[in-house]
Amino acid sequence: MQSRFGKAGVSGGRSGEAGRRVNMGRGARRAWAAAAVALGLGLCTVGCGSAGYSPSTVQADEAAAGRLFTDMAAGRWNTVEAAFDAKMQSGLPAARLQAAWVRAAPGTGAALTQGRPTAQSARGDLVVDIPLQWPNKSIVGRVAFDPAGRVVGLLLLP
Repeated sequence: MQSRFGKAGVSGGRSGEAGRRVNMGRGARRAWAAAAVALGLGLCTVGCGSAGYSPSTVQADEAAAGRLFTDMAAGRWNTVEAAFDAKMQSGLPAARLQAAWVRAAPGTGAALTQGRPTAQSARGDLVVDIPLQWPNKSIVGRVAFDPAGRVVGLLLLP
């Protein structure tokens, strides 16, 4: 089974698939699958209007996504988990999040540089992508926020 946003990442799917996916529950998987289809068709980006999100909301969610990855790089798993909605908290508890991060990123404590975030709306959620770079590795972190600002999806893309 392939991740909703491309190759392996922290996503829905059965635990253990390709050693990189984490079970988020059927509802979350369906929502992410729908978002992936929408994103693949080229949703409007923030620059052309992000479907009902104010510029201040977009900026706040972009900043929150940046803090989320900063907290992950620093090993503050409980802080990250606290930003999740209830489905994400039950499907991706701190221990599983840490294991997924270690597989996708150089680990904790490494010098992380974040690129310019971009945002798109997908099915009522705001999806923020942030390029993440370490001295020897680059990935893209993708976070989906619901209208209340809770994290409803998280992917680490190679």
